[in-house]
Amino acid sequence: MTPLMRFFGSLACSACIPLAAMAGSFCDEDGDGVPDAQDVCCGTPLGIAVDETGRPIGDLDGDCDVDLIDYALMQTNFTGPLAPCPPECFDNSECEPDEMCLTGDGCGAAGECVLKPVACPDIYDPVCGCDGQTYSNACEASAAGVNVDYDGVCVMTCQSDNECLPGEYCATDVGACGAGGECKTIPVACTQEYIPVCGCDGQTYSNKCYAAKAGVNIAHPGECPPSGCSLNSDCDPGEFCSKDEGDCAGNGECLPEPQVCAAIFDPVCGCDGQTYSNACNANAAGVSVASQGPCPETCRMDS
Repeated sequence: MTPLMRFFGSLACSACIPLAAMAGSFCDEDGDGVPDAQDVCCGTPLGIAVDETGRPIGDLDGDCDVDLIDYALMQTNFTGPLAPCPPECFDNSECEPDEMCLTGDGCGAAGECVLKPVACPDIYDPVCGCDGQTYSNACEASAAGVNVDYDGVCVMTCQSDNECLPGEYCATDVGACGAGGECKTIPVACTQEYIPVCGCDGQTYSNKCYAAKAGVNIAHPGECPPSGCSLNSDCDPGEFCSKDEGDCAGNGECLPEPQVCAAIFDPVCGCDGQTYSNACNANAAGVSVASQGPCPETCRMDS
């Protein structure tokens, strides 16, 4: 008869129960039904664990834990259905096509071959699989033949943008330019609020969302130090030389030209002598503000 493991409650087949955890059990070294000291029994091949009636409980190696029991012992102790112990596995390739190697302790541990679920509840309780992918719940991971690494969505660490998926960038903590971070999704739209931040690329962004939209991490809150430009040609494509209001001939700093402006009529006069509906639209045209309000009209005397 193939040795079987005795089941106690809901324990897994490969689990062993210490003698002390079994109420009324004791150690019997010589099998005379009289309790012996556990330190004498345990670790000796002669020791067997018995219950309060003197019946052995299946300790074959003398360590006072429940082990495999043979059919004869099973007849005296059997209290429920038994099944052959499943063999250990370390990879799905050791299991049948409709099975997976289910581990009980994260990734890489020994497990046992179990059937993959064929249907899972429509519940969003995300887990991170041992393959680095996020699944909507543990059942969905098992259905894919993947063990669960930890609860929650997967956090993908990175050192650079090229380690992230398309549409993601390697986001770091504020001030941690060049350090490792986590892959995060690049936003596709941002609010128009102006809470400037200085990007790790040395450029000022109107808020942290715009920095993230450009795939740029934040060096510090607030604007970047002036870059010392005097003309738009001193700046990179897509930037303009932003100057203080009224200081059209002075030096400024290179800032990104706004891509979207609010539909607000708050006219300003640009340093190019043209009136713009608001300062944002002037900047979008690569022009700094000379003064608030429309530019004064000029006239030409008739000759």
